[in-house]
Amino acid sequence: MGFLAIAEPDVSLEFGKDFVFSELTAFGFFRHYRVVVKYEKAIRQTSGKLCQTILSQVRQTFSVTFRLSDSGHESHVSSVLVLNSGT
Repeated sequence: MGFLAIAEPDVSLEFGKDFVFSELTAFGFFRHYRVVVKYEKAIRQTSGKLCQTILSQVRQTFSVTFRLSDSGHESHVSSVLVLNSGT
């Protein structure tokens, strides 16, 4: 799909993300994504505690920097995706 620098971060420093990847935009800069992956039967608005956990993880991903493996440069996340294997 053309993504760059796909990496699985150190579990002890994951801060709610399960992997990171980047893409070079049409404007010539990198957009960095962090992905929070869940394995839940379903995630609904009524899943209060689970939704709070996911929201906390998403907030954490925006509050920390990460190092790109190829350059060692510290970067901030541009986008967070939440993926669930259930419905």
